[in-house]
Amino acid sequence: MELYLIRHLPTTWNKEGRLQGRKDIPIKKVDQKTSKRINKTKKRLNKVPITKCFSSPLKRTVSTAKEYGFQTPTTDNRVIEFDFGKYEGRPKSEMLADISSIWYDNVEKLKLGEQFDEFKMRVDAFIDEKKSLENVLLFSHGFVSRYILAQYRYNDIDRLNHIEIPNNHLTRVNI
Repeated sequence: MELYLIRHLPTTWNKEGRLQGRKDIPIKKVDQKTSKRINKTKKRLNKVPITKCFSSPLKRTVSTAKEYGFQTPTTDNRVIEFDFGKYEGRPKSEMLADISSIWYDNVEKLKLGEQFDEFKMRVDAFIDEKKSLENVLLFSHGFVSRYILAQYRYNDIDRLNHIEIPNNHLTRVNI
């Protein structure tokens, strides 16, 4: 399977450096610069026969799919963002002040609103179920996208929080 990942468009919380997690935050109004980036990415995607389009059920990912012309993506709870628990809505810097060694060096011990193992199981179950499809487009989140890259491209889970994926970025992963 070729998996095409697009991290959702920016939200006000992204701009403010706040963790969103499961909070259902809408995207910001699409400006001209973002619209140009979307059109450029759409041209790349038009060269690929997308078998199926999926999205996290949160507004920011479904709205991003719609901006890309996918009006009814199939939503799947297994690709919803990681649950950051008490840190959701707070600056990421606060979380890092408390748990940076786990975040960067031992992510498998991460335990906030959900345990990392639970997160891993649900995302892996999604991938395993869809791997027979050819070209899958997934509109998702930063942590989910970084996990998929670390696990399936690099085979190195310790890289997860050392990878940066900006909003509205297309990444291709061969599964």
